[in-house]
Amino acid sequence: KNKEQRMEDVRAVQNIFYSSDDSSFASTAEESRLDFDTGVFYNLPLWREKMGYTELPGRSLLGFVKDPSYTHMFETLLRGDNGSNKFYFGQLRMDNNDVGINVNAAGTLPAGFAPPRPQETDMKTPLHGWKDRTTKNAAVVVGTLMRINDHIRLDDGRLMLHLHAVERFVVLEPKRLLPYPLANVMISPDEEELIETHNDIGTCVRKSLIHYNNFEFDETIRFPIERDEGDDYAIMSLAEIFIASGEDGLGSLLPFAHYKHSCLDEDSDHNINSKTKYKAAHNSGGAVPDMSELVQCNVIREVKSYSNAVLKRTINSINAPQTNIIEKELWVLIDEYVKLREVTNVFPKHLLSLLPRGIEWPEYFALDKLASVYSGVADDVNSFAFVADKSDYPNQRRQKRLSYSCTALLGGPVNDHPLLNRTM
Repeated sequence: KNKEQRMEDVRAVQNIFYSSDDSSFASTAEESRLDFDTGVFYNLPLWREKMGYTELPGRSLLGFVKDPSYTHMFETLLRGDNGSNKFYFGQLRMDNNDVGINVNAAGTLPAGFAPPRPQETDMKTPLHGWKDRTTKNAAVVVGTLMRINDHIRLDDGRLMLHLHAVERFVVLEPKRLLPYPLANVMISPDEEELIETHNDIGTCVRKSLIHYNNFEFDETIRFPIERDEGDDYAIMSLAEIFIASGEDGLGSLLPFAHYKHSCLDEDSDHNINSKTKYKAAHNSGGAVPDMSELVQCNVIREVKSYSNAVLKRTINSINAPQTNIIEKELWVLIDEYVKLREVTNVFPKHLLSLLPRGIEWPEYFALDKLASVYSGVADDVNSFAFVADKSDYPNQRRQKRLSYSCTALLGGPVNDHPLLNRTM
């Protein structure tokens, strides 16, 4: 009872503090705004931990917030009055000795070494801008735009968040470290997207965040528990949530964000307010770079032409777009990989939905047949809900999602609970 009373007192104090009009609180709640002309997200709150990896766009994850500084950050976001922008923050890993180690991948560490674990945050860790890469090769300046899709307040004081990893960004200018980090960042489209729009980053950002993200991230997906509509302050225990969710109810949310059934719904609440623009004078740390400058500063690596022997064996059309050829070969390699690991029968349905249409697959290719099983029709793959069936959804967007999502096949530590491996 003492513990329960303490938590009730803590929540009461939080409710008083975050409902206050006191200017000291308002000063910490800097307004976040996205400028669609430049792709710059101003005053984006950042979640930073020594995890050694960056979240990949298209992924869905659960976050458990217990760190005081980040509890303050997320309570400010959830309770603030910042329009639809209040649900967005950035994930940016810290500079640390774990850089380059994928803690979600099996077999990346030497025998006898335990995988790295999330460490307590350090708000004094330097926050770098993209120009720092010219003199500091270890400076981390590429992160992921995240969206809070749902949240629950737990009875032990933590926040439980359902998060979607949305897009990649580059840090332009650090704004502050305390009480939690803020930075001006630039949404960073793929080179193919920029070429299609004649290097108009504003058009790329509008298409991505307003147009395609409405289909790629279903914001109607919620924790599978009963709650009163509009009750954002209900408190539950983690045990109650597991019981209410049923068997694997929470697991169904992971590890990929769900697509919507229909494409390109522009009236969704998922939209960032495209009518709101926030202009700021650029200074030496905040100038907006182009792709060539990012490559020159080693922020983004330029991908060389894909012409290895593995690809050459399957190229059968000189006129086919190179990304389409790479996509087909990647699926062939994925098919071989899951057979070697003997996990074909548990292949993720979401990933399989990205299988392209109208492809002449090798005779030994099995994943198209598995699609038929998932669809409930033994030999009729046409009835399966392929993302490629959406005529108004570009191949490049599907290929982009595949390139980020297929790394999930590498697996993870077998003893880790998939729902409890992210503490913030």
